[in-house]
Amino acid sequence: MRLVEKLEKQPNAVLAFSDMEFIDLKGDHEIQAYTDLDGIEHRIRRGHRMLQRRGPWGIPYRGIFRAAALEQIGGLRTNLAGEFAADWPWLVHMSLLGEFVRVPEVLYRKIQREESVSQMWKHAARRYWQRGPWWNPLAATLACANEIYRSRLFLVEKMLLHISLASTFLRWTWHRSWIRLKRIMLRRR
Repeated sequence: MRLVEKLEKQPNAVLAFSDMEFIDLKGDHEIQAYTDLDGIEHRIRRGHRMLQRRGPWGIPYRGIFRAAALEQIGGLRTNLAGEFAADWPWLVHMSLLGEFVRVPEVLYRKIQREESVSQMWKHAARRYWQRGPWWNPLAATLACANEIYRSRLFLVEKMLLHISLASTFLRWTWHRSWIRLKRIMLRRR
């Protein structure tokens, strides 16, 4: 009910979400809050922040959203790597439509279990790695590029977001390359 109230009070908002309590496989509890979009009214800045995927960026996906926004975007789409990060392009597009508003209290609890979809997905996603270590990140990045293209932004705005997306992909792949290089170097010792 609090999320609905928050959406009703903010006509420019398309999505309302809360903080999340995360309980991992060991039973450890952690309160997570996604604050990167708090107070950002400009759609390009929101899109840029969502493209950066910093912090617990997936929390807004567990909120509620306006039906009109969903009609405009459509549902989640698989990408070239199947369902890998399918929520990311969807949230990027949603962030271009309107503001995200956060209710700063825990209204959502995620409990990780061995049989959870997210745990099962991790095992199923490995088959896509057979195409190379960059396949999953590239597939998710291309899906985001497609959502930016599909949006109703001006061409210049789309170009700015594509540049931001390219930098995110390069940062992501650099980080993964560095980790792999460190592992190789440790094995040689």
